[in-house]
Formats: sequence, C-alpha cells, structure tokens
Amino acid sequence: AKLGFTLTDAAIDAMIEKAKERGEWHDLANDHELDYDAFVHFMRVLHERDGFTDAEMEEITATFVKFDEDGSKDMDVIELNDMLHHMGFTTHIDEVLVLLSRIDYNSSRSLSLRDFVRFMRLHREGQMRTVKDKFNQRKGREGVMDEGTTRSALTELAAGETANLMHPEHSKLLDRDFPLNEAIKMR
Repeated sequence: AKLGFTLTDAAIDAMIEKAKERGEWHDLANDHELDYDAFVHFMRVLHERDGFTDAEMEEITATFVKFDEDGSKDMDVIELNDMLHHMGFTTHIDEVLVLLSRIDYNSSRSLSLRDFVRFMRLHREGQMRTVKDKFNQRKGREGVMDEGTTRSALTELAAGETANLMHPEHSKLLDRDFPLNEAIKMR
C-alpha cells in the first residue's frame, strides 16, 4: 500500500522531530534507528498532518480562516478557487471540482479545514508528479541534472500549462544568482 505522500527530506525530518517532541520516540543507540513503536508514532504524526510541516500547516490554516468569510468553517468551490489563486496557484473551476470530488465524501461541494488539508495534499501531489516527470525527462545517465539543465527544466515548468501550479516564491530558482545547491533535495 502506498501512503499517497511525496515527501522531501526536510518534511521527513520535521515529522521525526514532531514525534520526538511528543515524547513518542525511544532513545536508541543510533538516532537514525526506529523500533516498531517509534515507527507507529512517526506514522501517526505523518497522517495527522497529511505530510505537511508545521510551517505549511500554519499557512494552510491561516489561508483557510482568511477565506472563510462567513465563519461557517466550510469552503465552497468558488471560495476554494479564490483561495488557491491567493496562494499563487493558477487553477480553473473544473480542475478544482475534479480535485474536490476526490475528497468531498458527503457531496456537499464544500470543504472543512480537515478536508482542505487533504485537498492541499492532493494538489501538492499533482505538483510533485509534474516536477518528477520533468526531472525524469531531463536527467542524465547518472540520474542527475547539471545546473544548466536544471535552470532549463525550471524555465519549462514555469512556462508550461501544468507549471502554473508552481508557487511564485519558487521563481527565485530561475534567478541566475540563486545557488542551486540550496534547492531542496527530494527522494
């Protein structure tokens, strides 16, 4: 069975730290080893947060609250689309309806905060698939991209129809002065 999450090393580290903060971690001789109980606690943290870090959860929650104008604690499809635009994503109502249908189990065509977190996970997975596909298209024989190929791939992602899922903050990766060794390494 698959988790349905694509996680960066940073996200994995954040989930481990969250499990440690809760005291749900055993002191083992090697800090990089997990016994069964520790692994179960780690997985609980992962599922509670749908793979998002604290900072990402804070941003998602703050955005949800901001766009819940009537305080109903639910978002309809129009509010959801507006919210995604505010977050820097270019989406169309039909795309939002498709994503919404995957998590709106009661067919209300609206989302609670918990549903919205899951919605954002699905949205993130779409982004990650697009990025992974581009990486696989452009990587060399050694399974890596050099700096020039990386910049070219990022430009293609930023210009492509599916790349409109890229957050504006990621445009700094296209800046020639941005050191690529600072980019997030993904598994």
